[in-house]
Amino acid sequence: IVAEAGADYIKTSTGFSKGGATKEDVALFAENVPNTLKIIGNEAFVGTAITSLTIPEGVTELGDELFYTCQKLKYVEMPRSVNSIGSDIFKNLTLSIYMLVHDDSYAKQYAKENDLIYYIYDGITLPEFVTVGKIKYALTMEGAVAISDTDASGTVIIPEEVNGYSVVRLQRGLFKENVSITSVNLHDSLQTIGNEAFKDCPSLAKVIIENNTAISSLGDYSFYGCGALEEVILGEGITSLGEYAFFNAHS
Repeated sequence: IVAEAGADYIKTSTGFSKGGATKEDVALFAENVPNTLKIIGNEAFVGTAITSLTIPEGVTELGDELFYTCQKLKYVEMPRSVNSIGSDIFKNLTLSIYMLVHDDSYAKQYAKENDLIYYIYDGITLPEFVTVGKIKYALTMEGAVAISDTDASGTVIIPEEVNGYSVVRLQRGLFKENVSITSVNLHDSLQTIGNEAFKDCPSLAKVIIENNTAISSLGDYSFYGCGALEEVILGEGITSLGEYAFFNAHS
């Protein structure tokens, strides 16, 4: 019916009846949408059990909070045609979710600007994840990205390499609200500290960012609310601080 009608907008019925769209519903939807489809609306897949999704070529716009509470979702493949993506498309989901994107695409730009994990899709290779010292890393084309904290405590040392990949980024909110870490040492290979990476860590007292030229700024709210912070050593390459980077961060 959708194809015959030539629809350019479609949304799943997540708010009707006794439940939302099922995994099978979404699979049927994804496999049969016409190439005239341009827009997938806000919250289109909310609460569904999908594990992965390929957005068809031709779609240009994705709505807000598209995959909100899709707890089983692992990755989404984005087409070149997408030129607008709404806010918080992976709201309330694990930071290990990733996007498969084309190089020089809007989706890649969106992923970088929103601290999302992305891979340049070659049709064959899927990403790899490893855990080292209670921290989970995604091995990406840009290097290793620290994406989740599994009960890290005491002194945390972010290594220069993981499985031969230089550690280049701390994902947004990586240690957010961790009550047990007391100090952190960040090595030379690091390029980006994501927004809220250490926000509201009440026991964090010491931060050392070794001299390097790769990282030039700290993310917004990166050490916000770290009330026990006593000593911060910043590398020479850091020239700017994000908004409220150290607000309420003092002992």
